[in-house]
Amino acid sequence: CKPFADALSHCGNFDTIHQDVDTQLESLLIAPWKASKLARCAEPSAPSQFLIIIDALDEIDGHEGFKFLRSLLNVIHSHHLQDIKFFVTSRREQALETHVNSFTDREFYHLEWVSPKEAQADIRTYLSTELPSLHSDDVEKLVTTAAGLFIYAATITKYLAKHHPQEQRKLIEWLSGAMPSHHSRMTALLDNLYHQILSDAFGDFEEEFLLHRQQVLFTLLCTAVRTSTLIVSQLLEHDNADIADEVVQHLHAVLYVEDNKVFWYHKSFADFLFDKTRSKKFWCHLDDHHRLLTRSCFQIMKKGLQFNVASIPSSFIFNKDNPALVTMVEQRISPTLGYSCQHWHYHLLLSMSNSLESVLKEFLQLHALFWIEAMNLMGLDGLCEVMLQTASKAGIQSALANHFAEAARFALYFSGSAASLSTPHLYISALATWPSNQEPCRTWRSHFPRIPAFENVAGNEMSLMTIQTKSGVTSVAFSSDGSHIISGSDDHSVQVWNASTGQEQKVLEGWHTNGVTSVAFSSDGSQTVSGSGDHLVRLWDASTGQGLKVLEGHTYKVTLAAFSSDGSQIVSGSEDDSVRVWDASTGQELKVLEGHTHAVTSVAFSSDGSRIVSGSWDKS
Repeated sequence: CKPFADALSHCGNFDTIHQDVDTQLESLLIAPWKASKLARCAEPSAPSQFLIIIDALDEIDGHEGFKFLRSLLNVIHSHHLQDIKFFVTSRREQALETHVNSFTDREFYHLEWVSPKEAQADIRTYLSTELPSLHSDDVEKLVTTAAGLFIYAATITKYLAKHHPQEQRKLIEWLSGAMPSHHSRMTALLDNLYHQILSDAFGDFEEEFLLHRQQVLFTLLCTAVRTSTLIVSQLLEHDNADIADEVVQHLHAVLYVEDNKVFWYHKSFADFLFDKTRSKKFWCHLDDHHRLLTRSCFQIMKKGLQFNVASIPSSFIFNKDNPALVTMVEQRISPTLGYSCQHWHYHLLLSMSNSLESVLKEFLQLHALFWIEAMNLMGLDGLCEVMLQTASKAGIQSALANHFAEAARFALYFSGSAASLSTPHLYISALATWPSNQEPCRTWRSHFPRIPAFENVAGNEMSLMTIQTKSGVTSVAFSSDGSHIISGSDDHSVQVWNASTGQEQKVLEGWHTNGVTSVAFSSDGSQTVSGSGDHLVRLWDASTGQGLKVLEGHTYKVTLAAFSSDGSQIVSGSEDDSVRVWDASTGQELKVLEGHTHAVTSVAFSSDGSRIVSGSWDKS
C-alpha cells in the first residue's frame, strides 16, 4: 500500500522501535494509517480492504509473547481502524481469550472445531501439490501418518523433497511403520520425524565433529533473537560461518534463512530438542548452553570494548551532530559484539549457575563502563539499568549483587541525564559527579585520574534522574516491575514515563477537569487509576492511554485512589469524609465506608484484599 508507505516515511517516528509496544504501534501503524486515508481513497488501483496476518507471537519465550499480543490487540481494538482487519493465530491462553471476548468486534475459531476429514483433505491436497511425483498410495500413507497434524505434513514434505523418488518410498514405509498407537501419538509422530532428520544431518560425523555441529544448532535455538550463522559461529569462537551454513543446509526441513537470519519452521522442533526424554542423544541442556553463551558474550565484550571505542574527537559535540559517528560505530561495534552487549543478561538469567561469578567480577572491574559507552553509542543506554539490575538478582553472592545494583544506579544516572546526549560525558560528567566511595565506580574513577573531582557530592542520596514536566506534579508511582513511572499534574493530565530513560510514553488527558491528586498502577501494569479535584476517580488502559471507566460518587475532591493486589477492586478516599470501594471491571460502586468526620487523606488495601485502612484529618 504505497499511500501508507509514504505516510509512514513522512510521519513515522522510527526512534520508537526502542520504546514500548504501544508507542511503536501508535507511531508506526495507527498514525500513518489514519494519515494515509485520503491518499488511499484517491488511488483507484488500491484495494479497498487490507488484511494483516499476525502469526506465532505466542511462541516468544515465557509469557512475553502473550503480553505483547495483549498490547497489540488492545491498540487495535481501541482505534477501530477503517478498511483494515487483523487475522491473529495463537495457542489458547485463557486470560487472553477472556480479554478478547470483551471486545465488541471479534470472531473466534478454534482448531479443534475443524473436522478430521476436513483436515485430512487439506493435508492430502498439500502433499499432492508439494510432492507431485508421489504415488497416490504413498500420499495416503502420509495422510494417515500425519493424523491431521499439518506441521508433520509440512516438515516431512521439506524432508522428502531432496530425496530421489525411490528413497522417498523407503522413507515413507519406515515412517509409516513407526506410527505409535498410544495417547501421545501426535508428539511421537514428530519425534520420530525429527530423530530421522537429525540422524541424516549428523549421523555420519565423529563424536568431536558431531558435538561441534550440535553446538551450532543449539546456539541457533538459544540466542535471545534470531541471528545470522556468522554471529552464531563467532559466539562459538569459530573462524568462519562455513560449518554453521552447512548445518542449516542439512537441516533444511526444520530451519530456514530469511534476511540473513536463521529461523525454525515450528516451535515443536525447539521443544523437542529441549526435552531430554524426547530428543535423547540430540538433547540440548539449556542451563549448560546458556552458561557457555554467557561466557562467550563476556569474552567478546572483553576483546572488543575499549575507552572511546568510536574515536570521538571532542566532548564539545552532541552525538546527533557528529556526522561520522554512525559509520564509526558500525565499524567498531561488530554485529557479534552488538549482540553480546545487548543480550548477555538474557543468557546469564537462564544459565542458573553461580560458576559465572568470576566472569561477572572481571566485567565490573572496568569493561562494564566501556559497555555503557557502547550501549549509548547504539542508542540503547536506557536498557543498561534494567540489565544490570537483572544481573544483581541472578543468584550471585551479596557483595557482588550490591556492586551490580550500584552500577545499575550509575547507568540510570547517566541515561536519564543530558550527559547521555554526548557519549564522552559518561566519563567527564556522569562518572566525575558520581560518589567516588562506592564500588565499582570507585575503581572506574581510579582509571581516569584526570577527570574532574567534586568534593561535596551528596552521597547515596543524590538524584538519579530528573524528569521535567509542564505543570506541577501532585502524585507519582512506579509500576510493579519498575519499568514505568506514572505522574498526576495540576494541568488535569496523567503521564506515563519510561523509568530507565525518563522519556514520556503516554499522556492520559481529556477526562479530568481539575488537578489530578492521586495516581497508581494495577499490579500487572495493565491499568492505571487517578483521582482528581473534579470529584471523580478514573480508570485508564495503561497500554493505549484510553479512558476505560468513570467512577462517580464522591461529592468533594478525591485525595487518593489505589488498586487491590489482584486488580479487581479500587478504593478511594475523599474530602467528603468517605471511603468508597469500586469494582474495577464494571466501575460500579460496591461499598461506601463512613465514619470519618473530616477529609480522608490516605487509603490502602491489605495484601490479601480483605481489609482496608484509611487515615483522616479527624486524627483517626
